[in-house]
Amino acid sequence: MEFIFEVLLEVILQLFFEILVQLGLHKAVIARRSNPLIAAWGYFFLGTILGLLSLVFFSDSFISNKTVRVVNLGATPVAVGIIMAMTGRSKRKRGMEVIRIEQFFFGYLFALGFAIVRYTLTA
Repeated sequence: MEFIFEVLLEVILQLFFEILVQLGLHKAVIARRSNPLIAAWGYFFLGTILGLLSLVFFSDSFISNKTVRVVNLGATPVAVGIIMAMTGRSKRKRGMEVIRIEQFFFGYLFALGFAIVRYTLTA
């Protein structure tokens, strides 16, 4: 049971920061006009920056088991990417504007940058 709680906290933390980014990008038009390759690197970089910022508030990993931490490093970005893709699909169906982070690939890259920082810098 503790295992599920630890993984869930990591996913929630990454989703929280991703939602903050998503809200900010809806206000800024830069997300649509940039080259997709540059945008990909930008989302990854932004994920790493916010991963570092998250260490100010949560300096220890929520997951204590080393094996689970490695699995989380791969699984959580995929889960976050899927959630962001579902968000984008839902918005598209309602005729709303969809930004790049609301696609699987860009949401995944953001979460991957975030997860790598938390994996490497937390105990």
